[in-house]
Amino acid sequence: MIEQAVVLNVNGDIANLAVTRKSACGQCNACGFSGKREQAIFETKNYVNASAGQIVEIEIINKYFALMIILSYVVPLILFGLGLHLGTLLGSELIQFLCGILFFMLAFIPLKLLDKKLAPTVTIKSIIK
Repeated sequence: MIEQAVVLNVNGDIANLAVTRKSACGQCNACGFSGKREQAIFETKNYVNASAGQIVEIEIINKYFALMIILSYVVPLILFGLGLHLGTLLGSELIQFLCGILFFMLAFIPLKLLDKKLAPTVTIKSIIK
């Protein structure tokens, strides 16, 4: 995905960039936006020697998008079902429900641990202004 960003600051060969959410954004969080934030901040190598305040064209690549979808939606659903089944073997409906919820919540631990590793890659393509 090609976007425009403003260089916030440069520290050596690292630039901090601010990308503003577009109105057509589907809010899937694939590009780094989360929740209702209007800007995402990225840190990347400054290959084009951009300086603070300049507008640059960047490319956001998320090669782990499909894996993130599976980890976010499919794995919690499967673990919820396993928790319900385990709860059925252990006893009452309350235990079944609690096991389902517990397993569902446990599914999000790998997401938190892999969050930085699966983050999108941002590359500055050129300076616009």
